[in-house]
Amino acid sequence: MGSVYVEKQFWNHGRDRPYSGGDAIGVFFAMIIGLFSISMVNNQFKATVEAKVAAKLIFEVIKRTPPIELDDPRAEKHTLKGEVEFKGVSFYYPSRPDTKVLSDFNAVFEKGKTTALVGPSGSGKSSIVQLVERFYSPEEGKVLIDGKDLSSLNLNHYRN
Repeated sequence: MGSVYVEKQFWNHGRDRPYSGGDAIGVFFAMIIGLFSISMVNNQFKATVEAKVAAKLIFEVIKRTPPIELDDPRAEKHTLKGEVEFKGVSFYYPSRPDTKVLSDFNAVFEKGKTTALVGPSGSGKSSIVQLVERFYSPEEGKVLIDGKDLSSLNLNHYRN
């Protein structure tokens, strides 16, 4: 088409002169560069979509309300003496609801005494500690601290 414009002396209103061979070559290279740029957009489009999906997941985590409130003003602030008791505690991790870690677990850890938790990997030793630290709440039963239900205590005060 460029050769037709040059041969027939079509007027180039942008330059206020007839089209030349240079104009035709300029258009040709502009089209090649444009097509090359468009072909590169596909890679950027994929990365943009992946970034949007990742951002959505991040915002879901940020907006999530934790099941355990850290500093509930209505919760009791109890001064600890040191006795820990598990009464009929059953527990599984939220990420693995099909695997019960503890089932009807009962134990008393007395103040001033050293107690060892011994067992194979996956038997619930770390889970017991995490329940005492209240990173999780038991599905059934209660964790008592000095005879008080751990879920009724102000978590921030308790951990301090």
